Amino acid sequence: MTLPEATFVALADLHLQPGRRLELEEAARQANALLREQPGCLGARLLHFSGGPYLYRYEIDWRSREDWQRFWESPAYPALRATLDPWTAQPFVLQLHDVKVSG
Repeated sequence: MTLPEATFVALADLHLQPGRRLELEEAARQANALLREQPGCLGARLLHFSGGPYLYRYEIDWRSREDWQRFWESPAYPALRATLDPWTAQPFVLQLHDVKVSG
């Protein structure tokens, strides 16, 4: 079985509040559950920067930019923020990327 490839990726660098690792990881599980319900979301994952304890990256793969846009304009986007932001030292800023080469 071949999974659909992402054509659009949203990335967020999350600067963890000290001592809140478990809370952030649980929040990411909750965010993933919310995202699984969104049309066109192919998956999300939380990455921990191996060079230091407080930097994480949250990556969300989308089938298309339009799928992302629909999510961003829906009530689900503020719900995602409300899930992740309480455990970060500052609100995250999204980086939006079109996938040009994959493999």
